[in-house]
Amino acid sequence: GFLEKLSLPNNRLSGRLVGELGLLDGLEELYLDDNPSLSGNVPTELGELSNLINLYLSVNSISGTIPTELGRLSKLNNLGLRQADIKGTIPTELGLLKELKGLYLRGNPLLGGPIPRDLSKAERLERLDLSDSAIDGTIPTWLGRLSDLEWLNLSGNQLAGSFPTELGRLDELEDLLLARNFLTGTIPTHVGLMTNLETFSVFINFLNGTLPTEIGKLNLLDTIDVTENYIVGDLPTQLGSLPNLEVGNFFENDFSGTLPTELGKLLNVQRLSFSDNSIVGTVPTELGALTNLGLLHIYENELTGSLPSELGNLKKLYNLDLSENSLNGTIPAALGGAESLSYLSLFKNSLSGSVPSELGMLSSLGELHINDNDLEGDIPFKVCELRDLSLTVIWIDCDLVECGCCTNCG
Repeated sequence: GFLEKLSLPNNRLSGRLVGELGLLDGLEELYLDDNPSLSGNVPTELGELSNLINLYLSVNSISGTIPTELGRLSKLNNLGLRQADIKGTIPTELGLLKELKGLYLRGNPLLGGPIPRDLSKAERLERLDLSDSAIDGTIPTWLGRLSDLEWLNLSGNQLAGSFPTELGRLDELEDLLLARNFLTGTIPTHVGLMTNLETFSVFINFLNGTLPTEIGKLNLLDTIDVTENYIVGDLPTQLGSLPNLEVGNFFENDFSGTLPTELGKLLNVQRLSFSDNSIVGTVPTELGALTNLGLLHIYENELTGSLPSELGNLKKLYNLDLSENSLNGTIPAALGGAESLSYLSLFKNSLSGSVPSELGMLSSLGELHINDNDLEGDIPFKVCELRDLSLTVIWIDCDLVECGCCTNCG
């Protein structure tokens, strides 16, 4: 029993895990990850490895339940059983693991039941990943007592009930991932207390109410995704106070009001989507200051006014979709300055005038959707020349606009 570390990840191991591993009483680290042909149950004998610190058996074909005997591993820091065929429930005995820092059970679709209350005794937990399984019940309020927690991923389960205000106590938390569940109620204002939060993801739930202004206090936040909920009211102006924001997904909700001009302060943002809401008013000219923006989606809203020429300043913008609004005026020639555009969709608006020849400067353009508008004249020759480069789709109103190179008539 002098072996302290057994590391054989990604080695095409096959066959069944054997109980004799439990005889290696000096073993501190066991890594058998990424061996898809490794099968059998998790041996109960592993509970005899009293010196074990790290146990990783992820991405295998291991099946059966999690042995209660693992609760004897008093020195265990990390337990990884991701993407296996584990079934049953999370044993309450894991709460006996006082030194446990990481519990990784993601991707076990047969692992169900509620999160056991005894897990609250594992007070040193820093990373808890139970995502993409069949965990049900509610999000326990006692999670707010795990003061060392840095990463909490409960996405892709069957969790219902409300978003516990107690999670606001987790001031060390960096990633909060609760997407693809059945959560109801509102996002609590207490989320503003998670001052180390970098990722906030609650997409595809049944959350309602307004988006709390306190989110603007999360100075380290780089990703917020509240897609496909029932959130109402105005987008908070405080969103402009997120200096590190890179991704903001707000689409498929019931937001109303206008787009805050403060969004123009998000100088690091790369993706913004506000589509499929009830947003009114104009497209803020301030968005032209977002020089790192690559994707801007505001389709299926109630926007009016003209397209700001300032969007042409966005040299990294590759995807712009403002379709299905009530925008009017002309397509600004300045859009030809958005040199990275590969997808431009403005269909179903009230745009008028001619198609500017400057769009022919968009050498990476692959799709152009400008049908269902009031455009007239001819498609410029420079735009048609893009068909020899990357432009494969041009949607236009053929009864209003002469176009010898268009692929589809709206």
